[in-house]
Amino acid sequence: MNFQEKYNEYKQRREAKKFFNQNNDYHLDPIDYVKLFFIGTISGTVVSLIFNVLTVHLSISLSIFYLLTGYAVGYTVLKVAKYGSEKTGIISLFCYFISLWFGTSGMMAYFFPYLQATNFIFECLYMGMMSLLHQNIITYLFIFAGAFFAYSIGKD
Repeated sequence: MNFQEKYNEYKQRREAKKFFNQNNDYHLDPIDYVKLFFIGTISGTVVSLIFNVLTVHLSISLSIFYLLTGYAVGYTVLKVAKYGSEKTGIISLFCYFISLWFGTSGMMAYFFPYLQATNFIFECLYMGMMSLLHQNIITYLFIFAGAFFAYSIGKD
């Protein structure tokens, strides 16, 4: 086979896979979507928490961690679903944003353990949201690039 025949075969397989993924979302039940959301959020939160703690301990803010978090969430959702589709891409997108919020909130809980038990969860979630809102424009670009990674890998 020459290069042109291999390329045409690759293109046909890719089109067939894309057609199958767009037209066959029936392989996942509603409970499977809940599992995808739960597992994607947990894995993204763990990765985000690890990267946030590393950022604080190293005293270096690396925005590439947002891209890696998006990749990890998309990859996890895709592996659990076994097939990519628009719905799995959207689930991985939501999981990415929620895991960033929970990861930042978990970091706040790690560094501020003196909060009272009644206000602990709400205060950490509020502080995590404020931490994400007070970023510079370059960081927001990396956050949205990580969201694109999560969506595109989860959609595959």
